Amino acid sequence: MVAVVATILCLVVACVYADVGPKTAMLLPVDPTPLTIETSGGDVKLDIEIARTSAEHGMGLMYRDRLPENHGMLFVFEDKDILNFWMHNTPQPLDIIFITEEGIIATIKPGAAKSDDLISSEVPALYVLELASGEAARLNLAKGDKMLHPAILPVAK
Repeated sequence: MVAVVATILCLVVACVYADVGPKTAMLLPVDPTPLTIETSGGDVKLDIEIARTSAEHGMGLMYRDRLPENHGMLFVFEDKDILNFWMHNTPQPLDIIFITEEGIIATIKPGAAKSDDLISSEVPALYVLELASGEAARLNLAKGDKMLHPAILPVAK
């Protein structure tokens, strides 16, 4: 009986912790190679953090108060799929850029701060780039632009 109560208590604590989170932003190291985006107006270079693991994907930019200009987080997945993101515990709005396995921008979507609404790639994607809200427009990013970085394969250049 004590073991059952202890197990239930542990599960309740785990669920509460999972919902609340650590309340601190996960800071990944900035990759030494900038992400280059070939746009109609010329190449754009961004400093990026790369989220590769499930834990890094799950935390993303939660608890980050702001992202500087020309800085983002690139999510790298193992398999292409229809990807869905949400903004739970993300205090700032973001631009969410879904990228195909070829490194081509497929969709650019806004993400509202602290929203649990799902934001879908609508087409199979292998990568996602998150930028501060308005950065995609400021940089003139558009569907069809090409991303170049060693984390996005194949690298052309």
